[in-house]
Parts: sequence; C-alpha cells; structure tokens
Amino acid sequence: MTAPTPPWPPHINSPGFVVGIDVSRWQDPDVLPWAELAAAGVYYAFIKASQSDWSDGARKKHHAEARAAKVPVGFYHYMKAAYSARDQADAFLRATSKLSAQLPPVLDFEEKDIPASLALEWGRIVQEATGIRPILYASKQALDARSPAEQRQLAEAFDYWSVDYYKDGVIPGPCTTADLDGAFESWDFWQWTSNNTLLRHIYPKDLDHNFYNGSVEELYSRYGAGEDNPPAPGKLLTSGQAGEAVDYNARQTWTAAFWGSMIAFLGVSPWRNEGIAQAVARYQLGETLDVDGKVGPRTHASLKDAMGLA
Repeated sequence: MTAPTPPWPPHINSPGFVVGIDVSRWQDPDVLPWAELAAAGVYYAFIKASQSDWSDGARKKHHAEARAAKVPVGFYHYMKAAYSARDQADAFLRATSKLSAQLPPVLDFEEKDIPASLALEWGRIVQEATGIRPILYASKQALDARSPAEQRQLAEAFDYWSVDYYKDGVIPGPCTTADLDGAFESWDFWQWTSNNTLLRHIYPKDLDHNFYNGSVEELYSRYGAGEDNPPAPGKLLTSGQAGEAVDYNARQTWTAAFWGSMIAFLGVSPWRNEGIAQAVARYQLGETLDVDGKVGPRTHASLKDAMGLA
C-alpha cells in the first residue's frame, strides 16, 4: 500500500489528532530527516533514553537533531522485570541528565511480567527527582494483566499513552479514538501505528506515529513546549529558553564541586535540568545579571562569590 502524502485528511493535526513520533536507536539519527519531518507536520517526539540499566546510544544525536528542528521532545524508559525500580530510574535519570526535555518522562510498560509495584516505584522516584508527573505507555493487554486495584494505582500515578494499533496502513478517521484501558478515564497520547503511515514519503522505513488528545496550542501550553510560548506562571524562562540554557550549561567546564555547591545553594534537584536553569535565572534577576539561565563567566563568578568559594 502506498503511504499517503500531504495534504493529509483535514482532521490530521486538528484537536485529538496532533501528530508526533517516537524513536530509538532503531531509527538511525544520521538518516532520520528531522527538519523535513517537522516541516511536514510532526509537532513533538519521544526519544528512548534507557532500558533496564543501560542508555540508548542514539538518544543524544536524536535530541540534538530534533531540537535543531525545533521539535519539542520527551524521553522514555523501557522497563524490564529483572531490574529494580531504583536501578532503572537511576539509569533513566543518568541518561537524560544533560539533555533538555519539553515533555514529561515516560515509562514503557508493555511487558506483562512486570509487577505493577515496580512501575509505581519507578514513577515515584522519577517524579520526585524531576518534579513532573510521568506518563505510562501501555496497551490493553498489559493493563488487563494487572488486578483492578493495581490498575487504579497506575491511573492515580501516571498520565496515559495508549498503545492501540489501528488498521494497518489506514489513517484513523475523524470520529475514531484510542481505547481506554485499565482504570484510566482519558488518554493523553495514542500510538496508533508503527508502519509510518503518514511520513513514508520522507523516511522510507517504519516509524511509530502518535496523536495528542488536544490541539497543538493545548499541547504546548500544557507542557510549556512551544518555542514562542510565554514563560509558565512562576518561571522567568520559556521552555525553549530553558532548554537552550540546559544545553549551554552542559558544555561548560566548571568543576563538579562548583556544580554541586550551586545546586545546593539554589535549592534545586540535581536531576531537574530545566529547573536548574529557572533557578539560575531567578538568581541572575536578583543580581542584575543577564537573565538567561546560563552559567557563563559572569554568573559563575557571582555564584562563587555568593557561595564563598575561592
């Protein structure tokens, strides 16, 4: 079957059908044409960060290419039953520690032998570290394998990314929607195909497609993901500005002792990359420095002085 080419059916990228993709090392970041995908109508992407206790080797390049194309991104962890929640949460946090994210962390919970308690503990650790409610990626089969009580606990702890494949090679019509599974009362994202139904004219291999259950404007305002959005309440930087600061700060060569002292001084979690940038911006505002969240030479010197470091 020949994949459709734009113009797509008019409901695509309307509310409930906002297009995004998810990628891993199986999609070569040196080949995947991020700029073309963005121009075609891809509004967001989730990137595999980790699995079990190891990191996905393509995550950094996918992140760099997606952000260069101004595609907001989030990261996901593929869970395995044989590893502890702590080890898997730490693997995810390490893998994303120097990468900016505009979308929430995701737990890929597709294997039926994973105890619900493992997922719940992973979610607790990651939410505590990042301050962001995570998303559960799961199918009806994965959720049906859990007890009703476990399904309720998962729905209380996570937002929901439904895995509900539509007819192969067919675009869901304007009246279709993802199934609601377990105890979830609504879905946030819907993975509806893995065969690259919409974008094969740009990228000839398989590629997962997702819909967001809202409009583009709602997606960006909900997560602060849009490049041109105003800062969210209580923040000085937009998500795009905070992401630039995270990437800038990751390139700096200040000592580990300085970074550790700065994080303690500012009172932020070491895992909250954009939270650190926002905290630096608040410090800069009080010190009449350029308010950009970037720890450049002037901000570095000011912070060292404020912390009493030689």
